[in-house]
Order: sequence, then C-alpha cells, then structure tokens
Amino acid sequence: MPPLPSQQQRTTSMAEPGSEAATLKLIENVLDYIRANLSNIERVWGADSVQYKSASEIMNSYLDENLRAHSVDKEDIADLLAKMSVGDDTRR
Repeated sequence: MPPLPSQQQRTTSMAEPGSEAATLKLIENVLDYIRANLSNIERVWGADSVQYKSASEIMNSYLDENLRAHSVDKEDIADLLAKMSVGDDTRR
C-alpha cells in the first residue's frame, strides 16, 4: 500500500504557486491509499459490511471536502471520479 502523504508534504504542495496539479496528485494519492484499504476491507468483511460502508463514506467525504476547498475544475473531478472504482489497479 502506498504511504499516506505527511502533513509537511500537503502543506508544501499547497503553498507552491501553480500547485493545482500537485494538489490533484496529492488527492489522487490519498484516494489510492483509501481505495487499497477498501479493497482489503471488502475481501475480509464483504461489501455489505459496516466496515466497508464506513470506509466508503470516509473516502467520499474526503473527496468532497478537498475538491471544494481547492476549487478543482469539474473536468478534473470527473477524471478522479472515473478512477475511484474499488476494482481499479491502485498504481497510476
């Protein structure tokens, strides 16, 4: 599983001029991490489990919160959403 980005990495990438691409990459990396965890949860407890539903809600909340906070373009949102399937390969 890929490591979750540190607070310093998040702060640095958001502070740089023209960092929208870096922010999108950070969000995508975090979603990859969550997606990998969702896949593990699905294998262990199943897609109908409380654990899986809770993890899915966290993933969606993170996406909503961070995309709004960074005013991400709708085209970029659509691209990220297309990559959100649990069955996706987590390597990009």
